[in-house]
Amino acid sequence: MKFQLFLFLFITAAVFFSCSTVQKNNVVCGDTRAPANQSQCLNLFENSIGNHVRISEMTEPQILKYIDSLVIEQFKIQSNKYENKNQFNQAVETFSKALNKIILIDQKYLDIFKQKFAEKWTDENIKSTNKIKKEREHNKEKQRIIEESLEPMNMAKKMIFFEIKPGQFLMGEQGQQKSKKIKKSFYMMNTQFTQMMWVRLQIAMGETDLNKINPSKFKLGDESINLRIENIEIELQPDHPIENVSWNDITNFIKKLNILSKSNDLKMQNLLKHLSPDHQKNDVYDLPTETQWEFVMRDRGQAKDNFFDKSDDSEISNYAWHSGNSDRKTHAVARKLPRMIDVGDGARQPFYDLEGNVWEWTKNFFDKTDSRAKRGGSYYDTPDHTQSGHRDSIYPIHGYGNLGFRLIRVRP
Repeated sequence: MKFQLFLFLFITAAVFFSCSTVQKNNVVCGDTRAPANQSQCLNLFENSIGNHVRISEMTEPQILKYIDSLVIEQFKIQSNKYENKNQFNQAVETFSKALNKIILIDQKYLDIFKQKFAEKWTDENIKSTNKIKKEREHNKEKQRIIEESLEPMNMAKKMIFFEIKPGQFLMGEQGQQKSKKIKKSFYMMNTQFTQMMWVRLQIAMGETDLNKINPSKFKLGDESINLRIENIEIELQPDHPIENVSWNDITNFIKKLNILSKSNDLKMQNLLKHLSPDHQKNDVYDLPTETQWEFVMRDRGQAKDNFFDKSDDSEISNYAWHSGNSDRKTHAVARKLPRMIDVGDGARQPFYDLEGNVWEWTKNFFDKTDSRAKRGGSYYDTPDHTQSGHRDSIYPIHGYGNLGFRLIRVRP
């Protein structure tokens, strides 16, 4: 309705404008009260707008093409993209006279003009709407990317788990190996647990003690950042492994993590999904047993030497941070080459820092003692500590700057 009213007023004004202009020459065009000779009006209009082709001599296709140009001209006037008012008035005057020339030839051209203008109007509105829609979608996507890039969780690696199929292998150091069998599939993280992962979950669990939110000895360093997460200011090296956490600290943490995993709180489920893309509600998290850890480290039993691929340490620096290349400090996870592990069915997936960087807690007691077993060696140790079958122990109440962990996950 608005469009029809606009078109009616515009055309009426255009006709009136051109007629009043021609009246200055004592000829009234388009006025039924004093009808003028048609050829006189055409001559006046043509002379007033310059050296245009005489419309009276145009063929039907030429007139229709001319009407198309008038439709475009009207949109230019409507947008008012002129430097000043005089230019705008001149454009309106020229358009008005040109439109009236067409009308004087045959009234049907006014209806054709209206139809073409209506089609153009609709088409332009669709284009404009689509453009606005695309711009909104683009801006929305841009904002999403910005928000995700600023989201603290994206500064650290995700908790990526790969399923390990059951199998059998020889476990232990050479000369002391025993056959072990993995009866059920499990999922293992392909990186060590990072400071960002620990910090974000501790805050979600309600922890407010800064020393517990990030107990790491290597929270300060070349890659340190200061973040505010839920109004808590925390310093950390987000991609570096969490360390200085005891076995008791970790098992308490895992208990709370499994409570979150069972929670009906959508915010908590979204957080876990954000941390671990394939997380499912009721997933159960834990420390790996020594058997599970070594099964992965030995490539499901296919690696039979002290190190993953050979019995000397000539290439270990490509895969591990140890005392010879670490500068005696932790490094961001997944900076060294991965071990491509056979996870079952012939598929291979990357696992980082199985050797070096930080020792990794396991679930088991160390033999018949009260201490717990740790695996993999660290930045502080010589390469022989990173051998596949090498194991060591530490009491569960202690945490050290060269000792961290990675998680496994099972689905009930």
